[in-house]
Amino acid sequence: GADFFGTKWDVFGILIVAFAVWLINVALANTLYFRERFLSYLIAFSTLVFMGLIFIAIKVIISIN
Repeated sequence: GADFFGTKWDVFGILIVAFAVWLINVALANTLYFRERFLSYLIAFSTLVFMGLIFIAIKVIISIN
């Protein structure tokens, strides 16, 4: 059934993981900004893409349940 994609409580787990990844990426981007700006921008862009995918996953779980 609809629980194949996860329960509503799985949304909180996804949000916690997304927040942890965001914190790690912000710390890496800040550390690398003065050494290698391109890599810092790449990390920032990949964080935006990752957050977009997390948003889509959460919308799917909520809409199915």
